[in-house]
Amino acid sequence: MNARTSSRRRFLSLGLSAGAAFAGGLAGCGDSEEKPSAGESTANEDAAGRLPQGVDLEKWNRIKGTPYRLGSFGTMPGVCQLPGPQAKRNWPDRNKYRDVEKIPGMCQLCSTVCGIIGYVKDGRLIKVEGNPNDPNSRGHLCARGQAALNHLYHPERLLYPLKRVGARGEGKWKRISWDDALDEIAEKLKAVRDGGHPEEFAFHQGRQRSKDALKRFLNAYGTGTQLSHRSLCSGNRRAANLTYLWE
Repeated sequence: MNARTSSRRRFLSLGLSAGAAFAGGLAGCGDSEEKPSAGESTANEDAAGRLPQGVDLEKWNRIKGTPYRLGSFGTMPGVCQLPGPQAKRNWPDRNKYRDVEKIPGMCQLCSTVCGIIGYVKDGRLIKVEGNPNDPNSRGHLCARGQAALNHLYHPERLLYPLKRVGARGEGKWKRISWDDALDEIAEKLKAVRDGGHPEEFAFHQGRQRSKDALKRFLNAYGTGTQLSHRSLCSGNRRAANLTYLWE
């Protein structure tokens, strides 16, 4: 057994142990049902579900129990500990999205790329949910995808080019047009390339959703220095998975 296989087995063994402990805590849910103390009524409901006269309803419900009780993980929120039957929630009214424009698309907020449906009213996106026709997510959408509206309409999102007009770190900027921004960028890129070292130009992007067109541009310019979300984030996760979980 080589060192890599041994490390992977230790990692999996630790995960199985933690899973067993967690399952044991779930199994303990309901073990600590509250019992009636001396002198408390133990009367039963009649066939119609009515309690005998004089029985304290609040105390009866506490003694009778609820679907969720404290167990080994009773102090962990969301596992076993609930104060009683869940309160009624006011779910969003789906009918308000019935008559608005629906535009299918793909979520770009992680590498899973789930199918989504955007609801647009008066030219503004008002809701994002999973596309039931997506073969992978089948209509489900995580919290990050649901929060796409915040990503789109956040008040601090940059909507136009800004040029620094003060010293670095002063936070002084002025708004310029897209044409001015592109002309200035092109002028500086040309100076780097004419200097004989195009590889000194490094390009950084987010997720590689336009990598084919971008790769052609960088190859034509003469640089292979490209950074992205994958190189700084998910590449490290993949390296860890290959080291400890997969061959």
